[in-house]
Amino acid sequence: MVFINNQTKHHLPKRRLLKITKSFLKERGRKEQEVSLVFVEPEFMRHLNLKYRGLDKTTDILSFPVLEGGPVLGEIFINLEAFEDLTSYQEILNLLGASSLKSKKQFRLLLDFILVHGLLHLIGYDDERPEEREQMLRLGKDFLVKHGIIKR
Repeated sequence: MVFINNQTKHHLPKRRLLKITKSFLKERGRKEQEVSLVFVEPEFMRHLNLKYRGLDKTTDILSFPVLEGGPVLGEIFINLEAFEDLTSYQEILNLLGASSLKSKKQFRLLLDFILVHGLLHLIGYDDERPEEREQMLRLGKDFLVKHGIIKR
């Protein structure tokens, strides 16, 4: 089960978000587990980042896994306004082959990628070290390719 809680004024592509999340959970053998996607304003995200990571700044995504094995996998908080400055995501856009697309399509692909990134965090992946980050970038891209969201 996937729950979407939009606390922003942004219109969300709910069907797309549900499809990606459900496909990810099914592929990872976790389709019975629940995930909450919470879309928040930058100030609330800054508050969460300070409280849980000690960083007094906003961020694009935070994932909060629940104890392994239960019915709830976790919660993902997403700050859509972080994507407004696409220049800070150039590395990811290049990885996805999306650097030449119009900004609206880049925004959509970034949201897809960041959602998968958050889901990877929920199942135990980390990106603190460079090699872990590279692995997560590759896994995110591979998922999007496999599900026809981007081309290789």
